[in-house]
Amino acid sequence: MFNDFSVCGRATRDPYYQEDANGVQTALFTLANEVTYKGKKQVSYVPVVFWGKNAQRIHENITKGTLLIVSGRLSIQTTRLNDKEYQQKCQLIGRDFSILSGHKTNRVEEPMLSIERAITDDSIDFNQGVD
Repeated sequence: MFNDFSVCGRATRDPYYQEDANGVQTALFTLANEVTYKGKKQVSYVPVVFWGKNAQRIHENITKGTLLIVSGRLSIQTTRLNDKEYQQKCQLIGRDFSILSGHKTNRVEEPMLSIERAITDDSIDFNQGVD
């Protein structure tokens, strides 16, 4: 069966990271995915878990507000509460991730040097290397 899930969003908090007595590493966080549907913004909050080396990488590189894409498989756990009620827990088991940008800020950063100022005809020696 095919179970491949990818989502893009921002980490809602710093990941919770732990390493157990057996050396198994776990990183847990929630990804906020915002979409626009019929002109209205909707946010889905996706619980994500990474294991092993990728859990360590998540711990070292992801903080609240980081924009990233996570790929993995969708896991849905069903718990029977009583004869008529069930509870389902959905979680993305992360396989890999790509960081798109760091922490979200409200300020606009100016470019370090505009292209127009950086390269002009006056700054290039067209005769260099000509004998």
